[in-house]
This record gives sequence, C-alpha cells and structure tokens, in this order.
Amino acid sequence: MGNTQGTATPVAEAACGDAKVPRTERGRRTLRKLLDAAAEEFGEKGFHEASVSSITRRAGVALGSFYTYFDSKDALFRALVAD
Repeated sequence: MGNTQGTATPVAEAACGDAKVPRTERGRRTLRKLLDAAAEEFGEKGFHEASVSSITRRAGVALGSFYTYFDSKDALFRALVAD
C-alpha cells in the first residue's frame, strides 16, 4: 500500500491484489459486507456450493456490486483468506 499514514483500513489491506480498493466509506462498507457474507456462505455450504448470487443476497447488495470489487468467486475467496 505504500506509505499511507493511518489511512489504510483492514478491508483495504485485505483487498490488495484480489479486489479493487474502494475509495469511499460506503464502498468500504460494501466490500466488508461481501467478505463477511462470503465467510458465512463458504462456512455453511463450502466453496463449490456457495454462489455469487447467494453471497450478494446475504450481504444485501446488488449482484453488480460484487463485480465492482471482484472478478470472480475465486478472487473473493483469495481476498477473504488474506483478510
């Protein structure tokens, strides 16, 4: 992330590389919701049975919002592991 004195958040740090870093507080909240929902879905259903639509539904965000931050379910999983 470079030398950003106190501006990096845990969500932004987790997103590095596998997700687009949100620029706004609202975006950071959306990303956090997606990561939390993914953790629950993967925990309950496993990676293969969890779907992007079930994750976004659980997060309470639009399906398109998922693709604003992640290219794929794999990218989301990698960001979640990094988190």
